[in-house]
Amino acid sequence: MNTTYETDFHQWAIDQADHLRAGTLEQLDILHLLEEVEGMGSDKRSALTNRYAVLIAHLLKWQFQPEMNHGPSWGNTIRTQRREIEFLIEDNPSLKHYRPDLFGKAYKRALKIARDDTGNKVKFPDVCPWSWEQVESPDFYPD
Repeated sequence: MNTTYETDFHQWAIDQADHLRAGTLEQLDILHLLEEVEGMGSDKRSALTNRYAVLIAHLLKWQFQPEMNHGPSWGNTIRTQRREIEFLIEDNPSLKHYRPDLFGKAYKRALKIARDDTGNKVKFPDVCPWSWEQVESPDFYPD
């Protein structure tokens, strides 16, 4: 099969859709299609991990930098990330099952973000002090 997957992904995708519509399944680039479909699921898990990381980083700074003025931007970021997590899971309910694993990965990223944002001047816990349920709760703000 003469594919443009490597040289022109956009055209390749259009061609694959045309083959599906026309029923010319023998013309499909099955291996790359499988790769792309699997990647779509992976992208959603990555998006959830990233949302958790930003949310946790802000909650860490909220708790462990009490001398800083939280101001409206920190609260806005926390609320925005919670809302986006809710929408992402609402649109992709199977992500619920990945929460514990992704939350653990997100904490490692959140530590890096929080340390960078504070210039490594704050000692954050090595293990997340909260559960994913707490972090997602709209009423949760650590003391």
